[in-house]
Amino acid sequence: METVFDNKQEFVGAYLPPGLFNFLRLYCARENTSMNNLVLQTFSELYTEENERKVLSDIVDQAERTWNEKKETTSQEDYLKEVELILAKKKLAAHHISILCEEIEMRIKT
Repeated sequence: METVFDNKQEFVGAYLPPGLFNFLRLYCARENTSMNNLVLQTFSELYTEENERKVLSDIVDQAERTWNEKKETTSQEDYLKEVELILAKKKLAAHHISILCEEIEMRIKT
């Protein structure tokens, strides 16, 4: 069974303030590790299926609150398309977008 750690994707383009970036380098030197390994270790410790479900649930809650603010001026169909576009622009995985859109649609059905 494939886990979230089986395949690797490149993670680049993070912009940090110089002071924070310099501290990150200093920290990596102290730990005798690379920035890549530090990021991997940090998120490996953070990741659990329970945490993933919680993050998905939080996003659905946030979308529902936004819908409640917009429902007088926007159709459900347009709102769901807007949400899907926002999630895609944030480069979420296709399976996460699918899960989120289904959950949001179920929540906002009137």
